[in-house]
Amino acid sequence: MKYRSGFVTNSSSSSYIVAYKNTEKNKELTESFFDYKYKTKENLAKCILKFFGCHTLEEALKNEQAKKYYDRMAKFIRKGYVVAEKRIDFYDCDTQEQLELLIKNGNAVLIEEF
Repeated sequence: MKYRSGFVTNSSSSSYIVAYKNTEKNKELTESFFDYKYKTKENLAKCILKFFGCHTLEEALKNEQAKKYYDRMAKFIRKGYVVAEKRIDFYDCDTQEQLELLIKNGNAVLIEEF
């Protein structure tokens, strides 16, 4: 039986936002792993518009939560990272271990867990 350690929450699932460099090595590791990937600020903006139900980025960024999210993620994209999101079920220990290894081995940076 596996026991989870690290990244433990009381929720039935957790979501993680990470950033990784778009290298050949990381491409193999991340190609189909993440639920969402944002390689450009334009991709990120489209996501925010859809999520917050706005027509323009200017309108969306009036929302404090949207602005905080956009600014934080755009900072990594400007530095050449791909920002990605992954939702993991509490009992999915294998996927949890994969994510932890990506971070531990320096292939990804954990931005946020929620």
